Amino acid sequence: MKRALVTGAAATLLWLVVANSIPVKEARGADWSYSKKIATSSGIIATYPRGWIATKEAGASLAFSSFALPPTWWLGDRKTIPEGGVFIWLYISGPRSNGFPERPGHFELRNEDRRFLSCGLGFEGWNVIFVDRSVTVQAFVGLGPRARKSDAAELLDRLAIRRSPPSLART
Repeated sequence: MKRALVTGAAATLLWLVVANSIPVKEARGADWSYSKKIATSSGIIATYPRGWIATKEAGASLAFSSFALPPTWWLGDRKTIPEGGVFIWLYISGPRSNGFPERPGHFELRNEDRRFLSCGLGFEGWNVIFVDRSVTVQAFVGLGPRARKSDAAELLDRLAIRRSPPSLART
C-alpha cells in the first residue's frame, strides 16, 4: 500500500513537470499584409490588421478588436476577451501634459504594468498614455489568454497623429 502510494505520487509529480515544460501555443499573429486605415476628427490615423474590426466611438475615440464585439460589450461592468483576442480603445485625452512621457519609438506592454482597468472596461490590461504632436493620447489595451502582446504593440506603433486638433490647441 505504501509503495503504491509513493509510486502514484512520483508519477503525478513527473506528469506535472512534463506538462509544465510543454510550451503553450500563442494565437496566430495578426495579418498586416492587407491592413486598413481609419481616422478620427481629432487627428488620429490608425492602421489595423486584416480581419480586425475598427469602430469610431463617442468622443472621436477608436476601438479595435480582433474578435466580434458582442452587442452588450459597452454595457457590462466586466468584459471577457476571448482566447487569442486583442481589444484596444484609444483617444486623445487632451492637450500636452507635462506629466506624461513622449511617444516611444516602439511600444512595449510589460507584464509589471498590467492591472485591472475600470472606467467602463472591466478587464486586466494596460493603460498606455503618451504625448505626440502636442496632444496626450490614451490607449486601453486588453488581451485574452494566449494573445500576442506584439500585435497590440504594433497597432500602437503604427498610429499617426495628424496634428494638434484646433479645439485642443486653444485649451
